[in-house]
Amino acid sequence: MENKNRISLYDFIKLAFVLVLVAFVIVIAQPAERPVQVAETNLPEFPPANFEWEYDPTTHELMNPQGVQLYRLGPDGTFWQPVIPASVSLQLPGGYRRRQNNQGGWQIFDSSGAIVASWNAVEFRWVMGLIRTATPLRPTATPELSATPTLRPTLTPRPTLTGTATATATQSCNTPVETRLTAGQPARVVINLNLHTTPEMADNVFDASPALSIVDVLQGPLCVPYQDGAYWWWEIRNEKGVTGWSVEATLSGEEYFLAPLE
Repeated sequence: MENKNRISLYDFIKLAFVLVLVAFVIVIAQPAERPVQVAETNLPEFPPANFEWEYDPTTHELMNPQGVQLYRLGPDGTFWQPVIPASVSLQLPGGYRRRQNNQGGWQIFDSSGAIVASWNAVEFRWVMGLIRTATPLRPTATPELSATPTLRPTLTPRPTLTGTATATATQSCNTPVETRLTAGQPARVVINLNLHTTPEMADNVFDASPALSIVDVLQGPLCVPYQDGAYWWWEIRNEKGVTGWSVEATLSGEEYFLAPLE
């Protein structure tokens, strides 16, 4: 009888030990509820940068510390391709393609195979190539008139800005887009929006305002012709205190990039 009780007690202790061990294994195997860490994913090597990349596992995009999306994971998950922001895509012809060259650099080609833009992997921006854009105007001495004809195409005059210039909406503008912002009132950035040093589509992008951020509208609108239409430009100051020029909407007005803050 005593031997039987001793065996039963031993079996009980052994069973309890096994149950504790199983529970411990289940707890250890249970994944912790935390954001996916970059090091735990099978991602390709990040592009070289002098800052720490932030990876969004939902959109599969790489962002700089300011939250601007610069790279997106390729379809097969083995490479990173630079993001084409809306302010750049507005300047691209229909049927464009983005692909890498033999040296590994990214470029955008038109339907005929001509290079339209190239990716600057140091400054993380697209540099326009074969698209003809007007050079930003700077105050210069009045040129002397010459009777000799030139073969250069005539460019639509761009507004020349000075430190005291004030943009107004009194000028005529060849665009069906209705401007909705007001100088002196804040606005919301709808998408990641580039900041330009001057109000024109040229190689003058120097910063960006992230989507959903709030900016101060300093002056505008300024109507600047482009192709068969015109853009409404506004001078804004983003949350970092950086001031520059951005367009309010597309040429057709189907998509707005800046919206009044309600």
